[in-house]
Amino acid sequence: MQYSGIVVRCRPESAAVVVARLAAMPGVEVHARHEPSGRFVVVQEAPDVDAHERRFRQIESLPGVIGASLVSHAVDPQADPA
Repeated sequence: MQYSGIVVRCRPESAAVVVARLAAMPGVEVHARHEPSGRFVVVQEAPDVDAHERRFRQIESLPGVIGASLVSHAVDPQADPA
């Protein structure tokens, strides 16, 4: 199982919509938010590196998102992806 911490930046006026879109993505949780600055800390969980990369690219391309930065990444080979 792949785990990552991501900082997502968006325009403050888009914050509520971006948070809703992030929260609707499977394996993605918004853990911290500062809507006035448009910054969020997101944790992503994916079964393998390919799925992890695809989801990261989806986050980056969400309407309203200015950028996404991978801050941490970990692999737990013992975690069951099911």
